[in-house]
This record gives sequence, structure tokens and C-alpha cells, in this order.
Amino acid sequence: MVTLLVDNVGGEWIGTMFLFLIGLAFFAVYMNNRSRWWAMLVAYVMFVLSLAPAMASFGGDVPAYYGAIFLFAIALPFFIAYSRSDDNWWAIIPAGSLTVLAAIAAAGISGLINGRTEGGYINAFLMGGLAGTFAIVWLRNAKPWAKGVTIVLAVLTVASIFLAAYTEIFWPVAFILSGAYLLFITLKPKNELDSAQKE
Repeated sequence: MVTLLVDNVGGEWIGTMFLFLIGLAFFAVYMNNRSRWWAMLVAYVMFVLSLAPAMASFGGDVPAYYGAIFLFAIALPFFIAYSRSDDNWWAIIPAGSLTVLAAIAAAGISGLINGRTEGGYINAFLMGGLAGTFAIVWLRNAKPWAKGVTIVLAVLTVASIFLAAYTEIFWPVAFILSGAYLLFITLKPKNELDSAQKE
């Protein structure tokens, strides 16, 4: 098929077709025997990789979005694992983190995040997304330890917004706030801490 089309279509589409058909072959292996889950994994990777040459053929900023698509493609299996069982609560952490990174990459390419304060807004978006991810672990999956992480990330989100024009001092302030919170919960009397965790 490649030799038939090589003179009629662009090289990018040949690459896409080649990778896609390899993925299709492994998908057929999986469909023939569902116990061969490894074949589905290979097929998924090849399908995702096949998008890169096709996107390159469009030119402009389109190829640049492949990074965001690739990050979300990695996150997708974790979302599926999380939705299938409550025991897979851990999967929402890489799923949420990668999705936030994909959104930041897409926003940067599209120009939604730009200007001299972009660093602060990127920090706010990142911290807010991570805070939301750990809030799900805390509230939906009843993991008390995630409460502290959520609070710290939420504070950093607000701080990064107010310090958007002063990105060079954001991380020092972030470390100070994080250290202050950890010091607070460390020095808190044990009986109060136990009662707070029960609540």
C-alpha cells in the first residue's frame, strides 16, 4: 500500500498510514484474544504516534499541538483505570496532572496565555489543576492526607495570581507558605490533629 501511494500523497500521510496500520495489526491480535492486553497497549501507542505525521502536513501551529495531544493520550488510560474501580484511586493523580499540563501546553500555543505575566498565570493554572486533582482524592476517595496537599496547592494558586507580575519571587513565597503550613501541622497538638483527621 505504501509503494502504491508514495507517488500520489505526501510523505507525512504515508508515515501516518504506516504507523496506523501497524497499530491496526496489533489491535486485531488483541481482538482475536482478549487476554493479550499487551497488544492493545502497543496498538494504542501506535495510533497516537500516527497522529504526529498527519498533523505535520497541515503546517502552521497545528503540529505544535501534538505535544498537548500526546500528554492527554497518556492521561486517558489512567482516567479509564480510575473509572473502572475505586481501588484505582491513585490513577486520578497522573490523569489529572497530565491533563493540566496538556491544557497549559495548548493554551500557550494558542496564545491564551501570553504577555509579561504569563509565568504567574501558568503557575496559577498548574497549581489550581493539581489542587482540583487532589481534592477529588480527598473528597471522593476519602483520603485524609490529600486534604493538606489540596489546601497547600489552593493557597499557592491564589498566591500565584496575586504575584503574577512578580514571577521571580513566586517560588520563594511558595516554599515559605508550604513550610509554614507543614510547621503548623507538625507542631499542632496530637489530640487536636487526631480529632481533625476523624472529622
